[in-house]
Amino acid sequence: MQVTEQIPLRSRLTTRLVGEIVEDAVLELRAITGIARAHGVSWPTVMCKLWVTEQIVLDVDQRLVRRLGVDEHRFRRVRFVLGTTGKMMRVEPWSIVFTDLDTGTILDVVDGRRGKAVTDWMTQRPEHWR
Repeated sequence: MQVTEQIPLRSRLTTRLVGEIVEDAVLELRAITGIARAHGVSWPTVMCKLWVTEQIVLDVDQRLVRRLGVDEHRFRRVRFVLGTTGKMMRVEPWSIVFTDLDTGTILDVVDGRRGKAVTDWMTQRPEHWR
């Protein structure tokens, strides 16, 4: 098995492509889906690379965020699963991505699509942050 600097072991993407994806996500103010489409990869692939390269902030409350970006993404089809009560439950495949628009850094990704998910996330932040 051949391994090079541009094609790491068990990698499906070249190092250069991953660098371009991360650079686009950090420097450009556009949706993750647009970045994924431009590079011919999926939304989960872009998010995975951002997690791996630590472009997603782990302690949001310690950052000074002047402009907050809120974007929603659908990452799979709606699923129905059997709940603990024995009833079928609908699982929504939506998530909301919070971004620092000044730096392009992803602050958090939460499940949901409704305004309640955004409100809940905001109320978890300390008052000085809001």
